[in-house]
Amino acid sequence: MRLALLLAGIFMTVAPVGGSEPLTLKVSPMQSFAPANLYIRVSIEPSENNRVVTIVAESEDYFRSSDVALEGEEGPRTVLVQFRSVPEGRYEIRGAVGDAQGREVASTRQNIFVLPGNDR
Repeated sequence: MRLALLLAGIFMTVAPVGGSEPLTLKVSPMQSFAPANLYIRVSIEPSENNRVVTIVAESEDYFRSSDVALEGEEGPRTVLVQFRSVPEGRYEIRGAVGDAQGREVASTRQNIFVLPGNDR
């Protein structure tokens, strides 16, 4: 009985309750050594309002961003971006979808850490 309750609890926490999220973000690797190559995968729920997705990597001393045009419901469901040679630091990686008027319609974020490299 306890096993059944445990399994039910796990499935309830993993499965989305209200459907899929409008925007999800996955960064790989979550931790690496500088200079790091970050691979960012953004999954976008199709919507007629989607016109651009912006992906940002930001730390105290570093900023890089990339914009990808979307075509509403016909736009890609997945956008892959690579940021190369990212220096050490704590980073906030953000993804945001904007509409035709430039308003943000969905956003998500994830924190990662790039450790100092061996070249010090």
